[in-house]
Amino acid sequence: PAAPISAAAVVVTIPVIAHGGAGTYQHMLEAIEAGADAVAAGSIFLFTEATPRGAAEYLAQHGVEARV
Repeated sequence: PAAPISAAAVVVTIPVIAHGGAGTYQHMLEAIEAGADAVAAGSIFLFTEATPRGAAEYLAQHGVEARV
């Protein structure tokens, strides 16, 4: 799943935003680690107990600047 993000990040000069497929906060972190400049999420907050604040806190704990 991270391979397309990595591939895109090395060939474009614009920010890469990963969108879709995140089922956990860890998936968001993996997208950032793969080269995404940001992640966009929606369904994770509708269909799980995850929250935007929880995502921001998780990412911040792992060294990623995040805001709610």
